[in-house]
Amino acid sequence: MDSIIIGHINYINVIPVDVELVKPEYRSKKVLGVPSVLNRELLNGCVDIGFFSSVFYLRNKDRLEIAGPFCIASKREAMSVIIGSKFDLINSKKKKLKIYETPASETSIFLSRIVLKDYLGFEIEKSNRQEADIQVLIGDEALIANFNKEFSYIYDVGTLWREFTGLPAVFAVLTTRKDVPTARYDELSEYLRDLEETLIYAENHLDSIIELAKKKLELPDEYLKKYYSSLYYRMDEEAIESLKVIEEYLKKEDKYEI
Repeated sequence: MDSIIIGHINYINVIPVDVELVKPEYRSKKVLGVPSVLNRELLNGCVDIGFFSSVFYLRNKDRLEIAGPFCIASKREAMSVIIGSKFDLINSKKKKLKIYETPASETSIFLSRIVLKDYLGFEIEKSNRQEADIQVLIGDEALIANFNKEFSYIYDVGTLWREFTGLPAVFAVLTTRKDVPTARYDELSEYLRDLEETLIYAENHLDSIIELAKKKLELPDEYLKKYYSSLYYRMDEEAIESLKVIEEYLKKEDKYEI
């Protein structure tokens, strides 16, 4: 293993699939970044594999492929993908909203637009953060805002997606460029074996995962335990079906442009 480069999202939801947990030597093979930046790095060849935005993968299937049976998905609530609102969206008579969207994620933004428009029936227009009626936040920022109740109303995008489609929200999939499996077969195979070992370790050592998370975020153990129990990392039939649903929505994505 001396050439494969891993794009690593620098959020705590990726700790359970961080291969550095089982092999510290992977540290020098990781490039850290938010999802939107790592997406570009994969296409331009700066990284070879990692957990990348589901929407990004689906938009670039001509150049990318799923590298293994792993994903980042929510069983129901995601907790770290939220819509923070100034007022009650469920009972609101207001049907046009000013929205601020994090620049960090394609998938969370796209799923949020779908549920806001098609499930909750709102029209949305872009706004700056200060004037927005609602904000779409992801990752550690969202997790902290959720815990601290930083908005009058908080809606979980994973929950809304499950209610709307009956399926889990699949935020990221293990993705590589189509040239990588042939060019770096041995390294890729080793990485996939180490990733499986990492996930088994995480499943059996949740306390250790929580301690690592607490080095980044000052959140209570019980809250972090609930967070990790709300996520899953193995691609199953429901996750595959959810990807198909997202792909169908992408065929009419002009409807969701704002």
